[in-house]
Amino acid sequence: MVRPFIRKSLRYKKRYVLVKFYCEKNIDVDSVIDAFLCVFHEFCGELLSALSRVKVVEKGSNFFVLKCRHNYVDLIRASCLFLERVGDSRILLVPVYVGGSIKKVRERIKFI
Repeated sequence: MVRPFIRKSLRYKKRYVLVKFYCEKNIDVDSVIDAFLCVFHEFCGELLSALSRVKVVEKGSNFFVLKCRHNYVDLIRASCLFLERVGDSRILLVPVYVGGSIKKVRERIKFI
């Protein structure tokens, strides 16, 4: 299926959210991401979570980068507060930076 050409002015703007997490024990990044996406889905519901188009772009040992539409950045920030535990260890998610390009976010990753 061929996607139709959409002018740049009519496309949805996207934002990249850099989220750092602190935990008591060593936790796999994938389990943190899965727990965050479940909390985000519970907080926003099916409709808003589908409209926000949240995707994981990059992940590291104690951080991950989310891509979403620019209208829903506040919902991502708010849902970071609701995740308190992953498994049996406590966790704290901190949205460090929100940027419009992945290049700027990668520059911020160097300072973490």
